[in-house]
Amino acid sequence: MCCKRRAGVSACLLALTALSTVVLAQEAVNSKQSQGSDSRQVEQLQEQLTETRERLSQSEAKLRELSSVVESLQRQMASLQPAPSASSPAPQGAGEQGAQAAKIGDDEWQLLNAKVEEHQQTKVESVSKFRLKLSGMFLLNIFGNSGTVDEIDLPRVAYPRPPAASDGAFGA
Repeated sequence: MCCKRRAGVSACLLALTALSTVVLAQEAVNSKQSQGSDSRQVEQLQEQLTETRERLSQSEAKLRELSSVVESLQRQMASLQPAPSASSPAPQGAGEQGAQAAKIGDDEWQLLNAKVEEHQQTKVESVSKFRLKLSGMFLLNIFGNSGTVDEIDLPRVAYPRPPAASDGAFGA
């Protein structure tokens, strides 16, 4: 009996050893797989970081190029603007300045006159010395009835028109 018991115990120990070996091997495989997936993710992130850095360097180069273009345009604009010279004569009088400022073309005069005429047609004036300002909405209700009805502005019943009656009613 003792030998049978020892054989049973040693078989159990052998089974436990085999089972633990299988479990340890499985854990090793799983850890290698997780390390492999982690390393793949790290590689992908490094590739994305490299692409982002390349885009950033391209953007910086384009920004430098555009800055130089803006500076050259500013220099051109500065060269086109006449510099005030000390030898230029001073304005002689206010009358001449007003005459120079009043030079308006025929098209502009016609446009201004049309606007003044439009303003004369649409303006509302007050006879008193106080300013008057109107704002709001003008609401108008117009109606027309043909035939004979019980109430002219809100008809509910229509009667047949007698031969000598009018053709209807119109109101506001």
